[in-house]
Amino acid sequence: MGLPALALLLAAGLLHVQASPLARSFELDYEEDCFRKDGVPFRYISGSIHYARVPRPAWRDRLLKMYMSGLSAVQVYVPWNYHEPQPGVYDFAGDRDVEAFLDLTAELGLLVILRPGPYICAEWEMGGLPSWLLWKPDIVLRSSDPAYLAAVDSWLHVLLPKIKPRLYQHGGNIISVQVENEYGSYYACDHGYLRHLLGSFRALLGSEVLLFTTDSTRAEELRCGTLQGLYATIDFGPGSNVTEAFGAQRWVEPKGPLVNSEYYTGWLDYWGEAHASTSLVHVARGLEDMLQLGASVNMQVVSWWGTAWGALPCHLQHWNGHCCSPSCQAGRAAAACFISRQGWHWAQQGMVSPCWVCGVLTGLSGVSRRYMFHGGTNFAYWSGADFKDQYKPVTTSYDYDAPLSEAGDPTEKLFAIRMVISKFQPLPAGPMPPATPKYAYGRVALQKHADLLDALDVLCPSGPIQSRFPLTFEAIKQAHGFVVYRTQLPRDVLEPTMLGAPPHSICDRGYVMLQKGQRGALAWLWGAGYSTGRLSARFGAVGCGHGAAVLTLWLQEYRGTLERDGQTTVYVMGRAGDTLDVLLENMGRISFGANISDFKGLLGNLSLDSSPLSNWLIYPLDIDAAVQQGWPHAALPKSSRRGRAGPAFYTGTFETPGLTWDTFVKFPGWSKGQLWINGFNLGRYWPRRGPQQTLFVPGSVLHVGRPNNITVLELEGAPSTPLLLFLDQPLFNRTLGHSTVATE
Repeated sequence: MGLPALALLLAAGLLHVQASPLARSFELDYEEDCFRKDGVPFRYISGSIHYARVPRPAWRDRLLKMYMSGLSAVQVYVPWNYHEPQPGVYDFAGDRDVEAFLDLTAELGLLVILRPGPYICAEWEMGGLPSWLLWKPDIVLRSSDPAYLAAVDSWLHVLLPKIKPRLYQHGGNIISVQVENEYGSYYACDHGYLRHLLGSFRALLGSEVLLFTTDSTRAEELRCGTLQGLYATIDFGPGSNVTEAFGAQRWVEPKGPLVNSEYYTGWLDYWGEAHASTSLVHVARGLEDMLQLGASVNMQVVSWWGTAWGALPCHLQHWNGHCCSPSCQAGRAAAACFISRQGWHWAQQGMVSPCWVCGVLTGLSGVSRRYMFHGGTNFAYWSGADFKDQYKPVTTSYDYDAPLSEAGDPTEKLFAIRMVISKFQPLPAGPMPPATPKYAYGRVALQKHADLLDALDVLCPSGPIQSRFPLTFEAIKQAHGFVVYRTQLPRDVLEPTMLGAPPHSICDRGYVMLQKGQRGALAWLWGAGYSTGRLSARFGAVGCGHGAAVLTLWLQEYRGTLERDGQTTVYVMGRAGDTLDVLLENMGRISFGANISDFKGLLGNLSLDSSPLSNWLIYPLDIDAAVQQGWPHAALPKSSRRGRAGPAFYTGTFETPGLTWDTFVKFPGWSKGQLWINGFNLGRYWPRRGPQQTLFVPGSVLHVGRPNNITVLELEGAPSTPLLLFLDQPLFNRTLGHSTVATE
């Protein structure tokens, strides 16, 4: 190589060295136990928001409120199953446009901590893993199983190239990326799997991005969930001993910022249990205590004892032991000034780092994350479940008693948190955006459209699957919703006889119906329907003669429910050849722990008086497709005089008074079911079990100037006068919003 070329290379290297301090970077400082952003010690205060639980038209409102609360970052999960509903079929449109969501966070000046899984938990259906993974029944999820890794690799090669241009180092706002999630709590403890993920993330995102893990403070979970090359963080709640908790992190990360990645401002609800709430006084007090200690906190996620220098009242260039100049004393306690002076002395003696001292002075050092800051709603079938001695499905509302309510309204808890933050760092200029307006649209009468069994031709146009024994949802490639299992009574059953299921074979609720045929019945009816209580009827083979009709009378009896970890038997009577139908409902796959391979449907055969039934017709229902195509509003009712018990569809319409404001719908006298408005699946209702009594209806799904179509699938029994009541507030969520009340 000639001298001119060598000189050119040396000059280029010198220019690179001179320019490097100006390069964008976000990294760990193991010497000073803090984060560094662009070479400067840094901390962030963040909160969690799940874009999949918030309608796209509301994204800006929620993010702006988070920014105005004093947060500098948001933490974001990416649910794999939300974007790849079938193998190799991807959906990033509309509410699923994660790139648009991330770009909006950048536009609003928020940094992002990204949690792309592939497993996320989040009380989301199957923890974000696609149910089609279970099409291979013996697959070992979250492990080095080749079938699982192949699916993961395929997904990451689609997702992560969308993420890379948005990394902070590449001009974006994503400062760190989590690999897996709380893996130490999973039984597999497969470090080969974590190494595979680390290699994939590095290959697709590059070597500069900060990758981290999150686990509880238990030693065994930290042993299984951490890996060299992934910065280990922990999670714990407000009632934990902070010193002991961070001692657990120091066991795996002797140096670097202490980070609590999930600090809970509230908690989730399960069907059948009391509405969870967390004292705002305790949350605010715990937050302030952590900030006084120099902790970093994420609401959900909390990280502590790192450093945040951005927009400090006392800037780095003033770090000379005089941080308590008059201009910096405004709003500070005397204790803070003491820490400034004494901290400088401690730093000179090597007892603490400058990162620690200025972290204390600015409130949070490192990261402050809160889970959840805004929860949102488990629309459609996306709510997950836990298994704690028994199956515990999560409610449709994911309000979480969070600082921002389910409807995105600032709560008293938010203002308490905001007040604490203001003691440690300046808040953005301007007022907090107000609660979104609500409207009580009042009562809407509904009418029965059809029994579910009379609409199988619409709900399952491809026809049934024949099988000697029942097949699971996964075996017939049904992800969510409902499946009808149909067979016939093999013999006369003249006395009440037990129809039962093996233990743990009903996943998750079965609605049992029996259709009986009685020929030669004499009725003074002309093709009418007859109903009483749990009995509904239809007539066939009508003949004429002086107003009388000789006919076959088909009686449909609703016999009750079979339930996971609950009732597994009902009693039936009938004749050989009578039709037995069981509508199976998937209430949400388990999202945490060893049981996430949560198969749905009839996992074992039903038996009649201990004799197994056989020869099943299995109908996988696609109700959402039918509703989105205009059914049942575009079709004539099947019957108007059936009984009210058992699964059936009800319809109604209402118009808005020239506005489409958020609202909440109550179900007076209804039992359990699913609600659609204008084809949008708002989720499950279950007022009979609670605690949730209303469903949130975003104004963005409503129409102005034309009817809003309501479709209700009631599963157990509708009230004698079926109606819905639209309110301007939820029955158990606490918000500060004011709204207009409709005049009844």
